[in-house]
Amino acid sequence: MSEWSLAGVCVVKTSSVFRVGGSGRDGGLPRGCYHLRGRALPRGRREGPLKAAVSLLVLAPFMLLLSCADPAKRLQAPSTPGGAELVAPEEAFSGARAWSDLQAMSAPGEGAARGHLEESLALSGFAVEERVTPLRDESGEEQELVHLELLLPGASGDRFVLLAPYAGPGFENASPSARSQALSGAALLLELIRVLSERQLPYSIQILFLDEGGGGLAGENRVGSRLLAASMEERHELEGVRLLVVFDRVCGAELQIARDLRSQRHHREHFWKVARELGYAEAFSAERGFESVDASHRAFADLGLRPVVAIADSAYGEREALPPSSEPSQDAVAGCLPESLNAVGAVSLVSLLRIGERLVRIDRFTTQPLASQESVSPSVPPAAQSDSGAPR
Repeated sequence: MSEWSLAGVCVVKTSSVFRVGGSGRDGGLPRGCYHLRGRALPRGRREGPLKAAVSLLVLAPFMLLLSCADPAKRLQAPSTPGGAELVAPEEAFSGARAWSDLQAMSAPGEGAARGHLEESLALSGFAVEERVTPLRDESGEEQELVHLELLLPGASGDRFVLLAPYAGPGFENASPSARSQALSGAALLLELIRVLSERQLPYSIQILFLDEGGGGLAGENRVGSRLLAASMEERHELEGVRLLVVFDRVCGAELQIARDLRSQRHHREHFWKVARELGYAEAFSAERGFESVDASHRAFADLGLRPVVAIADSAYGEREALPPSSEPSQDAVAGCLPESLNAVGAVSLVSLLRIGERLVRIDRFTTQPLASQESVSPSVPPAAQSDSGAPR
């Protein structure tokens, strides 16, 4: 079997029979191709080279309408309202931009991360709100945790919720390497916002940059996310959340995203599948086994929210061990790589779009009008039906 490419279309020749493809449901063709349905040749019949070439020319107009690119490369969101086509998601995410954001957020000085987030989002035209949750410390003194919130509207009022910590105890005085790791999820999320805002979204996306607060940064001390989750539950804001993803510690030079046990299995595996397809299987390794990841999603999972996913590198170590910085002049992003941000960003963007597409199909199926009870089971007598009207 031979294969050619013309105008981005897959042309496959088996013996002397030319076939054209563009989808990927024909077992005899390379992945990503299918037959152009038409007249089948009788068994044993062979076409001469000249006639085969003429057939190819006749099929040329159809070939322009088809594509057999790899599905991962063809994953496109709808065009923008202005009609301009968008690049493939894995190419749209810019690790270089996220890296630049991380450098700015990791700069020494109080409030550098928050200041950069607010300035960048304002320049991009996003309306950012401060969501304040009160906190009373051990001495009884009350302080405020300030989360930054914005909404990307989608076709549905149901929401995806994307979170990343931008502040917490130890962030300001940590070493450059530790501070960069702690802020890397926020830098990645900032770039995701830019890319997602250019697409027509099936679901609204709620963005939350978290102020974790409290006396530590691990497990039970993630007080910021715990108070936020409790507040959202009290206001019934967890209703309609179709997916919640937290990004944390995603820039390590030896990146190893943990396969979290508390994450919803099907959604989590979307990320690992996409990573394999895009060539980032080493960062999303399936060989490390499963782990219980310390990240902000646990506060929401503990309240019964099931569709949660943590994208975090647990191999970096516990966050409460952030050491004080004794060398403020060293590289502000030491221990991090822009390639790591790019890998996690590309995988996350494609995964979010795919999960959205899958949920749209599920919603369409579950809300599709069903045939009336009489037409489905006209032979079921009233006596054989339950009080709800359904057959027993």
